[in-house]
Amino acid sequence: SPFFVYILSSHTGTLYTGMTRDVARRMDQHKSGNGGDFSSQYKTGNLVYCESVESFESAREREAQIKRWNRLKKIWLIELSNPYWRDLSASIEFGGAEPLITTEGPSAGVGTYKHHAT
Repeated sequence: SPFFVYILSSHTGTLYTGMTRDVARRMDQHKSGNGGDFSSQYKTGNLVYCESVESFESAREREAQIKRWNRLKKIWLIELSNPYWRDLSASIEFGGAEPLITTEGPSAGVGTYKHHAT
């Protein structure tokens, strides 16, 4: 089963990058303040970016890569697929109630990122 690399945003704009096998369960942990020291301190509750990768190794690599990026590059990545910074955890695919909107335009193809060697 795939792994997911994700970025959370707090209401103050702090970004947190993580990886998980189960997005819905991990989001419950983050939103209840049990996601770890960083996310409970900064209240990083909104899932603003998520991509699936095939293995633990590639998820760990991709998470480390994104964590090395500066803030502007992370914002660029988020806005490629989620220009309005919607909380993606509200979508069915990540355990919420709404279908994920992937119409034409910037949000098309959310979660279909293919890992390219850099």
